[in-house]
Amino acid sequence: MAGCSIITYKGKEIIYGDHQELSGDELLQNIKRVIKTVKDYKKPEVLFLGNFTNTYASTEVMNYLKSSEVIAINKKYTKMAVFGIMGIKKIMLKAFNAVTGDKTKLFSTEDEAKEYLVK
Repeated sequence: MAGCSIITYKGKEIIYGDHQELSGDELLQNIKRVIKTVKDYKKPEVLFLGNFTNTYASTEVMNYLKSSEVIAINKKYTKMAVFGIMGIKKIMLKAFNAVTGDKTKLFSTEDEAKEYLVK
């Protein structure tokens, strides 16, 4: 179910952005909810897990992800992991990481991503 929540995995809190099956404005609004959650998060360690299964990013979404607001928030993350990105979208993620200096790691499954975050 799309949304943003804080989950606990192996004793560590993880901000979980569930973007599956979203596109266009719905995806943009969901990403903005994640950014607000990260802004408001008071703990020093910020772990992020993103589910992008069957997600389609528009130009507006990509532009927002490259905005100064998002880039400033990226500094708060200790680790970022995403899953559900396939095919050409992997190339887009690599390009996004290169442009923003992002530290997002891509995984095949949610479990692999969670394990990376808690190590």
